[in-house]
Amino acid sequence: MKNVLVTLQLQEHSRIEIEQIEGYSFRFKRTKDVTDDDLAWAQVIVGGPSLKDVEKAPGLEWIQTPFAGVNTYKDLPEHIILSNAYGAYGQGIGEFMTACVLSADKKLGQYARIQKERQWECLGFGKGVSNMKVLSVGAGSIGRQFMMRMHALGAECRGVTRTKHDTPEYAEGMYTFDQLDELLPDMDVVALSLPETELTIHMFDRQRLEKTKPGSILINVGRGTAIVTHDLLQVVRKHHFSAVFLDVTDPEPLPKNDPLWTEEDVYITPHISGRYANPANYENVLSVIKENLRRSAEGKPLLHVVNKESGGY
Repeated sequence: MKNVLVTLQLQEHSRIEIEQIEGYSFRFKRTKDVTDDDLAWAQVIVGGPSLKDVEKAPGLEWIQTPFAGVNTYKDLPEHIILSNAYGAYGQGIGEFMTACVLSADKKLGQYARIQKERQWECLGFGKGVSNMKVLSVGAGSIGRQFMMRMHALGAECRGVTRTKHDTPEYAEGMYTFDQLDELLPDMDVVALSLPETELTIHMFDRQRLEKTKPGSILINVGRGTAIVTHDLLQVVRKHHFSAVFLDVTDPEPLPKNDPLWTEEDVYITPHISGRYANPANYENVLSVIKENLRRSAEGKPLLHVVNKESGGY
């Protein structure tokens, strides 16, 4: 029987369902309440332990995170298995990204601003989703869910990934990173859902940002480091984009004195599109966790085991 330390905030019914999985002894603790004794006891941690906590867990064999992005664990000891919640967030984040596009195209942010001034004024009209060309930079679960929704609304979608993939029915084509610069000038929406790897850090510097289509919409829901923050500021100040939506930033959280906060074309949210507590994500994450606990108890291969060096699986 393996010892499992669960540090997630769970609804009562979820806790009961996990406790009923045979083959384990469980301790449920909030992260801030975890003791050195808990860590020394644990063979499995379901949650997001720090690397310092991992050092205090000599018997640790496996970490099951509730996250999709696991770049913080690139230095995890080789003998510890790491599995993530890949696929659990696609629906919720895909909806968030679609809402960003619709909000920008219908100028809802601008209308919210002039409402405060009690202005009754038409600000013009957007392009219309059915006339848009959409590029998803990153086409895993999140990017694909986004493209599916945009395609359903009539947009023409393309995806960009590290390696070539087959083209799904809701996309016009799938491309690789080395083709990115050819695509950018023609895209009305550029949406980033990238993990943090050596290939993606600072992928969008000033030169690449300026290759995007003037008046396009930029969205980042992956990792803030995909965009060079200072370079983005310079491009935004030229009103190059009709709207920029940042659910992730570099650094994160964004310092209160950062000028991006007050740029009128920029909309910043505090990394909430993929929040585990979001009802759209919660049950999906729990499903992955329960399935992997059952698989481990039965000696079956785990789902979504991460290649710690590449950040992939």
